[in-house]
Amino acid sequence: ATRMPDGTEAWPGWEDCAVPPARLGAYLRDFRGLLAEHGLRGAPYGHFGDGCIHVRIDFDLLTGPGIARFRRFSEELAGLVVAHGGSLSGEHGDGQARAELLPRMYGPDMVALFERVKG
Repeated sequence: ATRMPDGTEAWPGWEDCAVPPARLGAYLRDFRGLLAEHGLRGAPYGHFGDGCIHVRIDFDLLTGPGIARFRRFSEELAGLVVAHGGSLSGEHGDGQARAELLPRMYGPDMVALFERVKG
């Protein structure tokens, strides 16, 4: 899962999204569309019965334009996951990589409460 069929690298970054299982088909269609819009490739795998999707994507993380595309894709995918009633982290936790996207899922007031609790 760390390489594409042609041998190019595929990277983590969206390993853990989850949507309600009843929305999985629609989500995967929209997800594939978003990959295509950004010229990216990735093969979803994971716990499909639970709606939890893992995927490594062939992001270009070595150039400025590639990193900018990763950021745009990440922001759009976060919106897509939330639009399907899902979670940015269905199994492993958010970590720092997606922390700035949490207000899209929880709203700014809830994130501020999380910060107070953690503080």
